[in-house]
Amino acid sequence: IAIVLALVISFNVFFDIMLLHNVSHRHSRTNSLKRAGQDFVVRKSSLEQLPLPAVEEETISRLNRLQQQFDENKELLRQQREHRERSQLNHSSSFSTGENQVVVAKERPSTDISETFGLECQAYGGPSDEFAHKEMVYWQNIHSDSQYTSPFYNNDNRTISQYLIVETERASFNTMRMAFEVAAVLAHAMGRTLVLMPEHRYRSLFKDYSEAWKQKTEFLFSDFFSLDSLQEHVSGLRVISMEEFLQKEAVGGNLINTTTGVVSYPPFNRTDWNGATEMRPLIEYLRSVSHRINWKPGICMATFGPQTVLQELVEAINKTDFPGPPNDIPVRVNAPPLERLRENLGHRKELCIYSNEQQSARVLHFWYEPKVLARHLTQFYTFLFFVSWEEDLFYKRFVRDHFRYTDEIQCAAGKT
Repeated sequence: IAIVLALVISFNVFFDIMLLHNVSHRHSRTNSLKRAGQDFVVRKSSLEQLPLPAVEEETISRLNRLQQQFDENKELLRQQREHRERSQLNHSSSFSTGENQVVVAKERPSTDISETFGLECQAYGGPSDEFAHKEMVYWQNIHSDSQYTSPFYNNDNRTISQYLIVETERASFNTMRMAFEVAAVLAHAMGRTLVLMPEHRYRSLFKDYSEAWKQKTEFLFSDFFSLDSLQEHVSGLRVISMEEFLQKEAVGGNLINTTTGVVSYPPFNRTDWNGATEMRPLIEYLRSVSHRINWKPGICMATFGPQTVLQELVEAINKTDFPGPPNDIPVRVNAPPLERLRENLGHRKELCIYSNEQQSARVLHFWYEPKVLARHLTQFYTFLFFVSWEEDLFYKRFVRDHFRYTDEIQCAAGKT
């Protein structure tokens, strides 16, 4: 009994000691937190009284300048849009490119709106037309834009057609889409008919090559974009297939070998190269009957405008003290050509200018050769520069408003 009583008393004393220790620890921790909080308040109030470092002041000043520049550009675009809308009511409008001025025809009737500018999803299982028009349609129907043609475009029924061919490589779809936009803007700016390369396979459009035989694997850009509707609503741009080009010009004996000066016909007299496993004979043939251009987007900018202004830009770039691009502050959309060029050139020091010799060629051919950096897998707005800022904005609207996917693809994306 004595041993049991001793054990009970010992346990009670032990638990009392532990309880007192915990209470003391919590009290000490609470006091520490209070002191830390008071110290934080003192430090915070003292920090608020300190002056801002020079770096932060410069950052705030730069942000203010950016906001001011943004507001100015926004107001300028608003004024331009209002001017364009007023000019569409009763008279024609034009874009000035310095020495050249191209008059745009009067706008079409307001009822002339096709599937290019609308989006009908009911035939593809939704979403609703109301949702599509409100949430998915980003393009606009600007009639004066649809009537604009390049200064190089021949409006006299074009008895002798001029063509542009841009070689493509077997790349992923998105890079090919960018290359297609470059080719289309180049064709419109040069006043030429764009010839599409034959159907070929895109690496990113199916996962298992062993199952490729079960589905369509070779595509044209017309499978993704509404090219027929594009040509209906855009003046100055015609797009044809390689098969149509070969039937009309090659088989018709209109293509001359640039080396021998002799009429040259397509390999094996073949015009349909869609899905061909070996394109090299066709590529070599096209290079032999066309004026080849090797403009490298990583080295130069394709530049369009009056020759006198282009010469001044070249002389400015060649100066050793030519300043680089501005730091962080975007230039105005209507800034002088040299300021806008500085912003776009980046590390490049050359301009690729559309010469008279190139303009007179029947067929222009942008060839693809990775070994010499002849690739056009880039965004059009980083590769093409227009002296006229109005023309520059036109081509940005041109791609935005007309190079969108077909209704079936748009509506499938809307359902997700």
